[in-house]
Amino acid sequence: TQQGNNYLKKYVTIFEQLGQFIGSEISRKKLENDLNHLYQSIPDIVCVADFQGRFLKMNPCGCHLLGYSEEEILYHSFDEFVFPADKEISAQEVSKLGKGQTVFSFENRYVQKNGELCWLSWTCNANMQEGIIYATARNITAEKKLLELNNVTSKMARIGSWEVDLQNNNIIWTE
Repeated sequence: TQQGNNYLKKYVTIFEQLGQFIGSEISRKKLENDLNHLYQSIPDIVCVADFQGRFLKMNPCGCHLLGYSEEEILYHSFDEFVFPADKEISAQEVSKLGKGQTVFSFENRYVQKNGELCWLSWTCNANMQEGIIYATARNITAEKKLLELNNVTSKMARIGSWEVDLQNNNIIWTE
């Protein structure tokens, strides 16, 4: 028995290291699982792209919002989906990311598979070492339509506002 104990003592360190490794792997797997659940359930677009503008990954909600399957989106340039008048805005933002800047917010329109336009508000961050762009986009189409409707209604009703700047003796009128 004493000989058996001495024999096992040689392996205690190995078993302790193995226990730490297994524990860290379980923690890593749990974190990966949690992040995957978030990725699958977030109602906004969550995607990964490269500096050439190709989508490398997109969550199911993003695919659903744009109306394309994952296969139709992955490894295609975002430029293929951006409304032509907004392509320059998108290219400028990606070039900022390529220079190491973080873009907090910009808006552009995407053409959905059914041909309709969808306004998106993007938040992006780049990992320069990996050449990867992490981005989220929120669908703001309803807000844009409501704002446009409000502007049209105000013009039709000839409703506006004014402001008097007493310090500079100025009067400001809206359209």
